[in-house]
Amino acid sequence: MFVIDRLHSLLHRTERRNLASALIGEIVAVLRAFEVNRLVEQLEVAANADGAAPKLNLPPFVAYKAIAQKIDRFSLPLPRQIVFFYTRLSVIEDDLRSIIRQSQKKMRIGKRSCKRFWPSCRTRFGW
Repeated sequence: MFVIDRLHSLLHRTERRNLASALIGEIVAVLRAFEVNRLVEQLEVAANADGAAPKLNLPPFVAYKAIAQKIDRFSLPLPRQIVFFYTRLSVIEDDLRSIIRQSQKKMRIGKRSCKRFWPSCRTRFGW
C-alpha cells in the first residue's frame, strides 16, 4: 500500500510540474509579446496624444485552455492567481478592441465632416 501511495504522489507531483511548466511558458510568451511590441509605451503615447490604441497581438491561450480543468491540482492561492491573470488579460484585450473601434468610428466621422467641409471652403475662400 505504501508503494502505491508513493507512486500516486510522485505522479501527481510530476503532473503539477508539467502543468506549471506549460503555464509558465505561455505566461512568458504573453509578457514577451507586451515587451516586444512595446505595448505599454504605445498605450501611454496614445493616451497622452489622444491617438488610436495599439493592436494587441497575443498568442492564443492554448496551455491555459487545455489545463483549466486541472488547475485545482496546484496549491492555494496559485489557481486563483492564474485565473486572475488570464481573466484580466482577456479584459484588457476587450478594452483595447473597444478603444480601437471607438477611435475608428471617430476617424470615419471626422473624414465625413472633412469631405463635407472641404468643398465649401474651397468655393468660399478660393482654395
